[in-house]
Amino acid sequence: MADFRKKASLKRSQQMKKKCEEVEATVQLVSSNESDELEQEEQASFTVKEVDMQKGNKKRMKVMTLYLAAALDRTKVSDRKAVFVVAETAKSLGYEVDEITLSRSSIRRERMKHRSNMFQQLKTEFQEQDAKLTVHWNGKLLQNLTGKENVDRLPVIVSGKSVHQLLTVAKLASGN
Repeated sequence: MADFRKKASLKRSQQMKKKCEEVEATVQLVSSNESDELEQEEQASFTVKEVDMQKGNKKRMKVMTLYLAAALDRTKVSDRKAVFVVAETAKSLGYEVDEITLSRSSIRRERMKHRSNMFQQLKTEFQEQDAKLTVHWNGKLLQNLTGKENVDRLPVIVSGKSVHQLLTVAKLASGN
């Protein structure tokens, strides 16, 4: 990852040097007296600043889709690891990483936006059904995951006209 950042930084600095050289080639300094020379130096520095501002206006490609965000969430990939996965995938597909919106914060924002959109979509679909639901729960002694002893568990089930969903089988603290 550090090697990737060094390469990207080196590439950006080379591009800026090239732009500055282009600006210097287009600006001609005519030295008739000192005041003219100062004005032209100020104009040259102003031109360089304009080039610097234009650098940030580059439109970048967004790669985070609803399905990619869902896959990263389903496989429990952190935002930092997702940056690495997306960068390597883009490289293998032949894209320049500089052309892609790629940072931990941008991936986090996109994932949160897609989660929110998915939640709103599911919520509206559920409310449109106007379903009557019943919640069932019952304590039950089940074998522990280790298989050595029985523990008290509380399964919670929701049922309705077309819905039968096991929500959880929570382990209860002893004595409850």
